[in-house]
Amino acid sequence: MPYIFLLILVNFPKLTWVYHLVGLIISIIANHQFVMSFYCTATQWPILPGHIFFLIEFTLLSVAMAYHSTEWKHLKCVRSLSLLTDPNINIWRELNLETPEILLKIKCYHGEDKPSTTTYEAVEPVPYSFWWIGDDTSKEGDPRELRSRSQTYISTAQNKLTFLSLKYSKKAADKFTTGIIEQEKSKHHELNKHRDVHCEVSVEFGPTKEKWTPIVGPCAKAKFSDYSEKLTFKPENMKVPLFCRPWFFWLFTVLPFPFFNGVLLRMIIAKFYSVEIKKPIVQYLQILPETVDSGVVPVPVMDITKGYQVTQSVMDLIEQKHGSNMFSGKVEQA
Repeated sequence: MPYIFLLILVNFPKLTWVYHLVGLIISIIANHQFVMSFYCTATQWPILPGHIFFLIEFTLLSVAMAYHSTEWKHLKCVRSLSLLTDPNINIWRELNLETPEILLKIKCYHGEDKPSTTTYEAVEPVPYSFWWIGDDTSKEGDPRELRSRSQTYISTAQNKLTFLSLKYSKKAADKFTTGIIEQEKSKHHELNKHRDVHCEVSVEFGPTKEKWTPIVGPCAKAKFSDYSEKLTFKPENMKVPLFCRPWFFWLFTVLPFPFFNGVLLRMIIAKFYSVEIKKPIVQYLQILPETVDSGVVPVPVMDITKGYQVTQSVMDLIEQKHGSNMFSGKVEQA
């Protein structure tokens, strides 16, 4: 039960201070058991089994907290960047491009109480024309515009580790696309509502985010938190600080002193040795009016004239992985 509580805390960035506070309390309890064990040994009192049990239990909880911490997710995969040839992080190089899908999930069932009896389930794709990747423009801006270079590249810190967290989502690009999706949703509800007492049709954008992984390897596989992918960069001529080296991190996570099972160490890394950047990555999907009721099912392709700019070098990298038939539009030369 405590382990599940810790997993809930680590997946809510706004509760970071609560996470550190809980870790500090756990460490204080572990330290108390550690001191009591030495006190009993020094005074020739028998060491109670409860002291050893609680010392091991709360030390393991501290290790679990460190393993699921934001700092460790970043420190386990540090990459070097040359400030002369590659001073910024190009977003396109860090993404594993997957062609998104618009899916209608149909479920027909009966029974008011759970578990209900499901009699029919199906998944129907909704065809669309183009997709592209941009930033979150829900508050202002047009997602169909080509973003500036400053939004395609992320500046890195010169004397600190850069912790980059990417938040993935998928959205309809405009009101017309949203309207067509709702029409398809209503149509499939009408086609299937006779199957049982209840019929639900929900919209899901696939593939699901756990399939997103960085091109560079399995350093930071996606989890179910908001900012699911963790990447870390450092200047090429910068040595990894002692406090940020894995052996040091885990040694002072297991030891109760002097960093309270690594709680203070993680706070020091976050405050003095790293800069965290959170970047929303949105896949926009668009249905063109001329494709509706045309009788031709469009094959969705990536439109590189919208969203984040793709340089020639990055396009070559993507073509090696996916081929050239996934692009449309023109590419601006780097």
